Amino acid sequence: MAHARFLSAAVACGLLATVVIGCLDDLPPATACPPDPVHPGTNCASALGQVAPGCLGPDQVACLAGPRETCTCISDECPAISDSCYPEGDCPAEVAGLAGEAAACLRLAPGDFGAGLPSELQCLCGCGGCMAVCDGKGPVLGVSNDGKVEFAPVTIDIAGYMPKSGRLGVFVRERGLVGSLLAVMKGTAPDYEFVTYYYIASPVATEFTSQVFYDDPFLGTTEYRSSREADNPTPSAILAGAGTPEKPSVSLMEIDCVVPFVVPD
Repeated sequence: MAHARFLSAAVACGLLATVVIGCLDDLPPATACPPDPVHPGTNCASALGQVAPGCLGPDQVACLAGPRETCTCISDECPAISDSCYPEGDCPAEVAGLAGEAAACLRLAPGDFGAGLPSELQCLCGCGGCMAVCDGKGPVLGVSNDGKVEFAPVTIDIAGYMPKSGRLGVFVRERGLVGSLLAVMKGTAPDYEFVTYYYIASPVATEFTSQVFYDDPFLGTTEYRSSREADNPTPSAILAGAGTPEKPSVSLMEIDCVVPFVVPD
């Protein structure tokens, strides 16, 4: 009798295992978060050669952005905020690893990028607002700058998210060739005051690199600390590097996402 019960239990367990395995087989494969680049990336050498000063066009940034007819931002180009890998308050592991578990990440909205300017004025191919979501796809900053090119920096409005005090850092996920600064400013336009800055540097590659800008012993810069609301930083900005007429500085960088964070005092 006991032997029969054992056989019945074994059969039941086998059936259960078959059902569970069948259900697992029906599930889609697990996805990485944040995911790999939506556009895998191709040879960018032709875009980095002798290019005229100014914003790079869709053909020149296609190695990172994929095929586009225009760099103009399309209204439905950005994913929904709910698709972001990092919901409000949740930080990338790299942030906690450098700044500690007390760091609180700020979820930006698409409208916080670019000050409402057309993407072409910022030398962006695609929507600046897509940088609010870490999803493997963002606008490409493409510019050949000889020091005389006129274009608007990519501003990131963080004023409405800052607490009364704390230390500010920024997480950036990007790929490509970077010749840019990440500047943190306070005050009002046009009289902004730079309070700290960082070089955005990464391997020249087709894969995304995640960087945390909090302090930089090499440059002697430290995270900006605000002890009162009046000193809070207002925007951050990505400033493409300026070269010379003889040797322009080229930036060809896809920016998947930007996530500011605050560490309380």
